[in-house]
Amino acid sequence: MVGVTVTPFVRDCEPDIEEIFAQTERLIRSAADGILPCASTGEFIKMDPDNRIRVLEAVAEANDGQKVLFAGACDSSVS
Repeated sequence: MVGVTVTPFVRDCEPDIEEIFAQTERLIRSAADGILPCASTGEFIKMDPDNRIRVLEAVAEANDGQKVLFAGACDSSVS
């Protein structure tokens, strides 16, 4: 089972890093085997690349290798 996260935002469409840490910590305590950030509403492809990186880095930091992290799995690609 993979936990798909909702990406919380604050003013100016900036990711809410504090809430991202809290979501990740909840998923670590859950039965999920992995975490798939930025995937609940397809927001990954609409987000600014810098914000994508910020979210993925925050999840990776909070996760600290405890669950499988599916980083960027929702990105579109033709290759």
